[in-house]
Amino acid sequence: MSEDFELSEWEQPPLKKFISFAFGYLLVFFFIGQFNTYVFYYYEVEIGLPIVLLGLAFVIFAIWNMINDPLLGYITDRPFMWTKRWGMRFPWILMGAIPMLICYLLLFAVPDSLVENPDPWPIFFYFIIVSCALDTFYSLYMIHINAGFTTHFRTDAERRRS
Repeated sequence: MSEDFELSEWEQPPLKKFISFAFGYLLVFFFIGQFNTYVFYYYEVEIGLPIVLLGLAFVIFAIWNMINDPLLGYITDRPFMWTKRWGMRFPWILMGAIPMLICYLLLFAVPDSLVENPDPWPIFFYFIIVSCALDTFYSLYMIHINAGFTTHFRTDAERRRS
């Protein structure tokens, strides 16, 4: 059922669509790159969370990530009341992007009351809650950015160009 066909110059997606998808990926790669490279140092050296608790928090975070991604994909991949007006993906991208940025800021803005407390458990739970929330909104954002990419760029030539 698949046909090979060439799109004419007039049928190519506009350049602004390519740029918007590129910016969406750039934003995510910047924040996730910062998260992956700096979060261990920040919580171990700057905040003082013991490395054993930080490792345990990342195990809990990984288990959450394993459950979260397919569940969000299943829940959000259906039409809702806003689908006709805003499209299938755009509302989910917005609902993921803005809280993702807020959670990212909260991840590195640990309240002073937790840092000054000699007990590491409040920081441990704060890290788990904020990092799992960050991952939830990141997943919501990325599921629909990736699905939108294949929806908007249908041919191999378009996907290679973008």
